[in-house]
Amino acid sequence: MKGWDHWISADPKDLAEIVREGRNIFTALGSYRRVVAPDEKAKKRAFRRSAVAARDLSASTVLTAEDLVFKRPGTGIGPDELNYLVGRTLNRDIAEDSELNWTDLK
Repeated sequence: MKGWDHWISADPKDLAEIVREGRNIFTALGSYRRVVAPDEKAKKRAFRRSAVAARDLSASTVLTAEDLVFKRPGTGIGPDELNYLVGRTLNRDIAEDSELNWTDLK
């Protein structure tokens, strides 16, 4: 049956191509799951930041946000854990620009 839209209608061959190419689109989009490549894992430490002492800090210092800065590489306590650091007491002296570890805290 011919009508005004007959010229834009898909025949079986066109429809098969539409389905095939639609599947290609889903394949090209990939998975919704995030996969971390080995190279990304290796570079993660270089690009993340860790808590370091902003100045020389003595044992028994109760940490404030001003006592800490976050610098690369990210091999220690990350900036997302600042709330867990503030208010904690140091159990040893920490030199300026030294990385803090959880074992340094009471």
